[in-house]
Amino acid sequence: MTELELPWLPGYEKSVPVRIGNAAYKQYQLDIFGEWSNTLFQAREAGLGPPEHSRNDVALAMLEFLETGWEQPDDGIGRCAARAGISVHSKNDGFGSLSTAW
Repeated sequence: MTELELPWLPGYEKSVPVRIGNAAYKQYQLDIFGEWSNTLFQAREAGLGPPEHSRNDVALAMLEFLETGWEQPDDGIGRCAARAGISVHSKNDGFGSLSTAW
């Protein structure tokens, strides 16, 4: 969702600017692979039925991407706000994908 400022709306304790939306959908965030892998792992452990696409197919596609994707600078939570860079948090979460994928 496109991020918008709402100058007419007072924020919490009159903080400004008030924003809605989030431009993060345009960012490369490696850490999300760790979150998705953990979700797939927890679903498997809980015995949830198979989705339309096999969890193994999804995990394999993510792992194939991570073979080279982990080397790219990203916009994950641990990076400098001014530019994409190397984020230890993102690298750690990406690595977590490998440990929980299977």
